[in-house]
Amino acid sequence: MRGTLLWTFHFVFRTPEADARALLPAALEPVTAGGWAFYNVAVCEFEALRSSSNPFRMGRKGHLVAYRLYARTPGDSAVGLFGLQTECDDPVTLEKTHSLAGTSTTLCHVEVYDDTHGTVQIEAEDSATPFKVVLDTRGKPVRRPESPFTSLSEGAALLRPPVILLDAQGRRQQIGRNEARWDSRLVRVTQANWGYFDDKTVELEFCYDVGPLEYRWPEGFALAP
Repeated sequence: MRGTLLWTFHFVFRTPEADARALLPAALEPVTAGGWAFYNVAVCEFEALRSSSNPFRMGRKGHLVAYRLYARTPGDSAVGLFGLQTECDDPVTLEKTHSLAGTSTTLCHVEVYDDTHGTVQIEAEDSATPFKVVLDTRGKPVRRPESPFTSLSEGAALLRPPVILLDAQGRRQQIGRNEARWDSRLVRVTQANWGYFDDKTVELEFCYDVGPLEYRWPEGFALAP
């Protein structure tokens, strides 16, 4: 599969290490810092999503939300993502995602509102796990209280969204993206309400704003920005 992500926000949440271990298969362990493990929730808009052999005009478009844990195989320093749940507002893409490994899927409807003052609001009210987030893309991001990192840059370096996807057996595949064209920055989040985390202990750590980029996904692994 290949396609273009027009924009992506990666929300990183910290959670107690023991809680993350309970969600991971035995073949994987969480990436940790100061006793915390970390979720990555990616919200993106995609276009021209298609099989590698299909032309651009055959592609799908829509929004996708992916819930993952930062993980690695024991003894391996390479950081990857283990998929937990994927939501999409395009039924055809959702069906394709459902046929791939590593994640449960559900239909959602994503609405995005932005203005000239740098405020972006993203919400999914009719999802099984509704959410609403508000970002100030012109505001300065701040280090969160009780963060295990001494600075935002330290955390951003460790938890930069990786290209490695992991399955329940610890097998790894790599997302194809042009690292030379990777363009990201941290942005300020002023509101973050996530139904997915209602029964979980989490705190928002920071959020990456990633610019447009074309991706290729390995066969047999869930689509993941």
